[in-house]
Amino acid sequence: EWSQEGVYYKVEFETDMSGADREAWYDCTGRLVKYKEKISRQDLPKSVVSAIQTYYEEYRVDDIVRITEGTNVHYQVELKSALQDWKVCFDAKGIESCKIVD
Repeated sequence: EWSQEGVYYKVEFETDMSGADREAWYDCTGRLVKYKEKISRQDLPKSVVSAIQTYYEEYRVDDIVRITEGTNVHYQVELKSALQDWKVCFDAKGIESCKIVD
């Protein structure tokens, strides 16, 4: 599915039978500027898993999205508990870069 969002063109697609969602964002020249893909917990870097276990031990991990922009890679993790849900972003070293109430 293609759409235009601001100055970018976004395509949403699945590449295999697993149904893993993906998004690719392109500029007007056709250059890929951002790529988002759902991944499993096993695909998270150990540093991110460690940060979740340390700071969010009472939360369960739900959806995980790897976001690549140029050479920068971030992981957006949905964390859920009985009291609060968060979307938390980590870099590849496990350093938290944003937290959004979900």
